[in-house]
Amino acid sequence: MLEIPGLEAPLCYKTFSPSSFSMRRLRHILVILAASLALRVVAADPTGQGQDVWDFDSIAAPHAPITAYQAAAKQIYDMQVAMVEKWNAHDMDGFLDYYWNSPALVIIQDGAAITGWQEMSDKFHHGFPDKNNMGHSNLARVQVRMLSPDTAFVMTSWTIGFPRTKRLVVGIDSNYVQHIGGVWKVIVSHSSELEM
Repeated sequence: MLEIPGLEAPLCYKTFSPSSFSMRRLRHILVILAASLALRVVAADPTGQGQDVWDFDSIAAPHAPITAYQAAAKQIYDMQVAMVEKWNAHDMDGFLDYYWNSPALVIIQDGAAITGWQEMSDKFHHGFPDKNNMGHSNLARVQVRMLSPDTAFVMTSWTIGFPRTKRLVVGIDSNYVQHIGGVWKVIVSHSSELEM
């Protein structure tokens, strides 16, 4: 890698080496990039008539919600932000509270399906016995498409940095959320992630 004195390279460039690169990693990168590009094209102009697919997009120019769907989509964005705040506070139970507490909850992560809130809770608690190892998460983009007044599709791009180890994980989640008992809950979630 070319080094320029006085210019700090991003973390992902510092940790990359040809020996750590694998076809699995390349496939993950290509899947994430392809999905991101495809959804950006669709979101920009899905019908060729200038209509937008997303009722809320966190990187779009801010504007006041004008429809009930846009107002609901903004509430869902606020929920996503609150989830990240709970994660960054290392409040695992607070974070998990944003998921539907039901045996019908479905989470697909790392190529495996997790069925039910209790199984998900057990896996998260087991995976992070020391809450200080949860890292720090940042939302890169949140897009919300309302499917009905009480159901939405949410796509979230994020990173989690682990300062103790200098690891960086980038990912994209696709979630279905539903308005249950007066609050928005994740009812189905799929996560694709890649360690940089």
